[in-house]
Amino acid sequence: MHDPVLESHHLVCEKPQTRRGIERRLALLLSATELFLEKGYDAVSLDDIVNHAGGSKTSIYKYFGNKDGLFTAICDYRREIFFKDICIAFQPEQTSLKDYLIQTLIRFYKHIIQPEHIAFLRLVIRPLAKVVIASSSDLPVQ
Repeated sequence: MHDPVLESHHLVCEKPQTRRGIERRLALLLSATELFLEKGYDAVSLDDIVNHAGGSKTSIYKYFGNKDGLFTAICDYRREIFFKDICIAFQPEQTSLKDYLIQTLIRFYKHIIQPEHIAFLRLVIRPLAKVVIASSSDLPVQ
């Protein structure tokens, strides 16, 4: 069985071996997501996440390596959840390719406009935008 919560981790990090470990890892992922969306990535510390989720920083280091590894795991998990309901197998005996593509785009649109998804995209894109803006200021003006 494909489990995105277990599989989305840094290569050097451990996979949870028990149900309690799986639940702890998921609690950290969900708590960190909530805090990152509420306060922004830079404003949230590992202590904040542990206080919100319970447990210890040891679990974060064990399952994610560090804060960046945790954020990467969150992105992997959310991507998996986001596309799960969008990407449905094409069945040519039931629908035309055109209708399938239209329905896929409609499902994508309905997902992308949900406030939670918009907020997460902003969380991911905001730092990238700063890098692009900073690097473009180094370009000669024409």
